[in-house]
Parts: sequence; structure tokens; C-alpha cells
Amino acid sequence: MENTLSEVLKILERICSKQEKCKAEITDYLVRKGIPAEFHQAVLSQLMAGRFIDEERYAKAAVRDKFMLNRWGRQKIHHFLETKQISEERIERAMDTIDESDYRKMIEEEMRKKGAACSEGKPGAKEMKLIRFAASRGYEEELVREICHITAPENPE
Repeated sequence: MENTLSEVLKILERICSKQEKCKAEITDYLVRKGIPAEFHQAVLSQLMAGRFIDEERYAKAAVRDKFMLNRWGRQKIHHFLETKQISEERIERAMDTIDESDYRKMIEEEMRKKGAACSEGKPGAKEMKLIRFAASRGYEEELVREICHITAPENPE
């Protein structure tokens, strides 16, 4: 097992040196490869000691990539990082790297593109499509309504 463990460690070092990985992803890999659970912490510790895994660096890279490349909103990025078992403090620090004006500009661009692609139908249908689209991307509803000048539906009393 010692030979196999050192081989797995070398493979993981190579993987982590090419692409950011978090502890949850490495643990999933170890489980898939059938490495016994008692060795997981030792492997993770060695990778963290060698700075092959750095959760802070991972969170910042994920935020940057999901924002810039996937054009995701804060809510979806936050949920993504939660599924990777990143701590709330690290998530907040990583989310703070998003520039507010760039974020707003990106939402405006995405909503303009989606609005142009939506066909006119019943009154309010286009607005609902935009709201659903925005939710699927993880944009905050209040910000979308403000940007698109969509009024919130009346609450019947």
C-alpha cells in the first residue's frame, strides 16, 4: 500500500500543479481510486504542506473563473463554493474580489442579450423570462429588477 500511496501522491501533485483543486475534489478522487479512508488525511496534509492544495487560492480562482468565464452571479458562485466545502470566511474573502462595477456591467450585458432574444408575448412574459434567466445565473433579483427597470409584482392583500 505504501508504494501505491506514494504513486497516488505523485499523480495528485501533478494534477494539482496543473489545475486548482480543493480538499473535497481530492477526497472524491481518493474515494474513486479506492484509497482507504484512513490515508485520506495524510495525503491531504502532504498536498497542503507542499502548497499543492490551498483553499484560499482555490476559492479566489473559482470566483474569478465563474464570474469572468461562466458569467455567473454571486449567489450561484457562493453555492458552488459551498458544495466544495469551502469555509464561509474564505468564500466571503473570495467574493470580495469581484469589482462591483464590473459585476453590474456584466449583468447589464447578459440581461440585454437575453432581453433581445426573448420574444414578446403576453404582458409581463418577457419580464418573467428575464427574472427566471437571472435566477438561473445566480444574479440577485433586486439588482436585476433595478437594472431592467422591472417592477415587482403587486402582493394582493
